[in-house]
Amino acid sequence: MPEKEKVMVVTLMRSDLYDAAGYAGAYLKLPAGRDEIKDALDRARISDGQPYKIMECFNSQGEEMSIIPDDPSLAELNFLARRVSEMDGHDRITFTGCALMGKGNMGMRDLINQTYNLDDAHAVPAKNDRELGKFYVDNDFIDAVNNVPPAYQRAAAFYKLVRYSYGSGCTSYGCQPFDIRKTFHLIWQGSRRLKDVMIENKDFEALIRQYDRDNAFIYCDPPYYQTEGHYAVEFRKEDHARLRDTLSTCRGRWLVSYNDCEFIRELYADFNIEAVSRINNLAQRYDNGCEYAEVLISNYDTGERERDRPTQLGLFDSADYYGLDIGPFNTNKEEIQNETD
Repeated sequence: MPEKEKVMVVTLMRSDLYDAAGYAGAYLKLPAGRDEIKDALDRARISDGQPYKIMECFNSQGEEMSIIPDDPSLAELNFLARRVSEMDGHDRITFTGCALMGKGNMGMRDLINQTYNLDDAHAVPAKNDRELGKFYVDNDFIDAVNNVPPAYQRAAAFYKLVRYSYGSGCTSYGCQPFDIRKTFHLIWQGSRRLKDVMIENKDFEALIRQYDRDNAFIYCDPPYYQTEGHYAVEFRKEDHARLRDTLSTCRGRWLVSYNDCEFIRELYADFNIEAVSRINNLAQRYDNGCEYAEVLISNYDTGERERDRPTQLGLFDSADYYGLDIGPFNTNKEEIQNETD
């Protein structure tokens, strides 16, 4: 594997030796490997557990990097340097410009996140003309970006986090390259489909009781049993029973999807349970074709709509389906001919 280009130089110093005569700490070029970091810490006389600071941070041209906030951690700086080293020249210019627009208010996490958001930035060559660059900023794309409501910005950031994370869990990264631009059409489709939809954030019991009526249809997709730890909001074993109890008193129709397990089948034993399966997307990488067993639970017969749908009636293949007794048929051609003579 080729060595990463060094894009930063930092100075490491022990906090208690900062003013000591003859002590200059140690320089470290980033991104750095484990052995390089250990060597720099040894040269700076920093042992495990000893507090130290990063006193200076320069780019590869020897210019101080004003975009770096105070007291960054070495791990964060090293990760940022690794991200920058993987960029081409255009993306580095774009990243630096976006960081400078933050006017020193961007933390290390924001800077790292910015390295993943360069597709959303628009860099226009100003040929080192500061006035021309200011004109672009004052009159073109920057104004539109600044006027995007914060709620929209948070929604966009969350959407990207979901799509870039493994299994949409928002706590890890995906294993395959992914271009967020390929999903822009889904955002447009979703905006049209959800145009007249009201979204509320309530406890499920209060929400179900609020909208339950004779002609209501309620669909629930609760955290699957024994996978509740994947969600930020707590959902206990008792909540599964509380959902069952809430649905059992509903006047309208309801449908619940769950993972197929003994606990759920026993919990909803008094209702209709239909076993289904779907492709397990997370397992396809190491078990192609793997399916995930689920159940659909309802307080009504889910097959009634299929039976009520208009069907082309065939005399032989549909008679039993519709309860028709049309008797035995003689298929012997010679006997049929004699009977008709």
